[in-house]
Amino acid sequence: MVYEHGDDGCAISGGAVADTGVLRGRYVFADYCSDKVLSILSILSTDPNPSKELLNDGVESPVVRVGGEILMLLLNGVVWRIAQ
Repeated sequence: MVYEHGDDGCAISGGAVADTGVLRGRYVFADYCSDKVLSILSILSTDPNPSKELLNDGVESPVVRVGGEILMLLLNGVVWRIAQ
């Protein structure tokens, strides 16, 4: 998979594959330039251009995995848990 630079983003800022719930098997990540949190089917997908699903917009936040949880770490110190 190639993550193209352009109007829709420029750099992945953290990420994790969800292992439960409706996001199971999807790679959840933030884009540094667009302030969007997105997911794609999987980073292991053979599809060279998998479709992205917008989860949140206007949030400057890296996405990380801590244990079984996927978290967004906001710059103001707030931590959000992404429901899987």
